[in-house]
Amino acid sequence: MKHLKENYKAHYLALFVENMLNDELLSVDQQMNDRYDLLVKQLMEERY
Repeated sequence: MKHLKENYKAHYLALFVENMLNDELLSVDQQMNDRYDLLVKQLMEERY
């Protein structure tokens, strides 16, 4: 990775940003899943 960072800075930066975006997407996905689970739980409680 050090070789990439020193010799191919644009490629390194692109991979770094891609990794950051993937982490952010995973976080948002988890938040949406948690919210969905909560809404389903609330709906089930209202019905019974």
